[in-house]
Amino acid sequence: CYPLRSHESKEFFGDLDILVLCNSKSEEDFLKSYVDSYMKYSEMVVNGNVISFDYKQLQVDLIITTADNWESSQFYFDYNDLGNLLGRIAHKLGLKLGHDGLSHNYRVGTNLVKNIMITKDYREILTIIGYSYADYDDGFNKLEDIFNFVAGGCFFSKEIFALENRNHVSRVRDAKRKTYMLFLEWLK
Repeated sequence: CYPLRSHESKEFFGDLDILVLCNSKSEEDFLKSYVDSYMKYSEMVVNGNVISFDYKQLQVDLIITTADNWESSQFYFDYNDLGNLLGRIAHKLGLKLGHDGLSHNYRVGTNLVKNIMITKDYREILTIIGYSYADYDDGFNKLEDIFNFVAGGCFFSKEIFALENRNHVSRVRDAKRKTYMLFLEWLK
């Protein structure tokens, strides 16, 4: 298990996000069974690779990942929505950033031919998309530090974040993300 990092001065935690290593369906089933048997919750929701439940008035999100995505998942999910924001920069470069690393969707016309994995190493990912690993490695004291980091990249463009420049699915999803909306406000 790995509790995901946030900026140092974060005072309120609406939920607790924990990355959990599961390499098989049976390990995943065991985890669900364990939560069901031992955690006193009023509701549990399983959505893809995330098990969410309330524990003593705190929402706990167990984000399941495999060993091959362990480090790239830590990088992507650490620091609030930093991975999502950096994903916008990667997208601008024709790349895809996610919990499984940095890749390129090779297409012919509108048809996806192959997803080509570039790297899962977050040091390389940061370099490719125009950021300093040393700055990232220092961590972030407050949310504004995360925003300054994103805006300081050499490929940064605030227009790519505007909801009106996103497709419908992304616009709806990101409008629900508090950090994303705070970032848009900060950009103004």
